[in-house]
Amino acid sequence: MTINPDLLTYAEKLQYEGYLRREETNAAIMKLAGEGIPIKEIVRRTGHSRKLCAK
Repeated sequence: MTINPDLLTYAEKLQYEGYLRREETNAAIMKLAGEGIPIKEIVRRTGHSRKLCAK
């Protein structure tokens, strides 16, 4: 499903942009994990918490 940002209210746009950022972050973490990089190294590279990287 594609969302047209022009039709969203300001608050909905903020939520949607946050969602897109989280999806991008999660994809990067999953890529690193898929390459076999340890969680501690992923934390160092991304600056995110171990809890987030372990998901």
